[in-house]
Amino acid sequence: METRELQQKLDDLGFAPGPVDGLEGPATRTAAARFQLACNLPGHQDLAVDAIPGPQTWAALEAAHASRKLSDHFSVAELRSKGDGTCWPHRDLLKALEVLRAYVGKPLPIVSGWRDPAHNRRVGGAAASQHTFGDAHELHAIKVRLASNAHLAAGRAADFNRGYITLDMLRSLNLFSGVGWRLDGEQWVTHGDVRTTAQTYNPSVWQYK
Repeated sequence: METRELQQKLDDLGFAPGPVDGLEGPATRTAAARFQLACNLPGHQDLAVDAIPGPQTWAALEAAHASRKLSDHFSVAELRSKGDGTCWPHRDLLKALEVLRAYVGKPLPIVSGWRDPAHNRRVGGAAASQHTFGDAHELHAIKVRLASNAHLAAGRAADFNRGYITLDMLRSLNLFSGVGWRLDGEQWVTHGDVRTTAQTYNPSVWQYK
């Protein structure tokens, strides 16, 4: 497939490849890498994050574009930023959300997934919010392939409505390394993330007031 088609599909899904001009520059390669890091569709998990749109990446991109999903039960529409419309979640987060959805046995609507930095500031998010976290070390294999100032961001957090799972229940699943909860008769979890500074068996836990 041509570079212009690659750019258009990446742009439709929120991966910001830059102008749809048929020129495969740094922005297009960065967008391809972001997609590779995000995709968790069945049969297309764990793509090599190398910024190269090879056959496996093309197949995954076509599947994502046709379904408008990045994971079996989670769509681009609910994962993308409510600010600039970009959509850069991390597949580890989507894997955890799929397990949680199966556990609760019903849809798990996402209130807030990836946030672009400007939108994160507007909603009062922490400066180092996992919703906007950029983790370059996971992409060391493609550093030399991208412009030196290319920033590959990977949203590692999702917020969802209370009433799905309690703190004790979630901790028993060892899914998230960051957990936020609210008290409403029960300790309802409303935030989960896959931060790299804690472990799922000993997550960072906090209460929202």
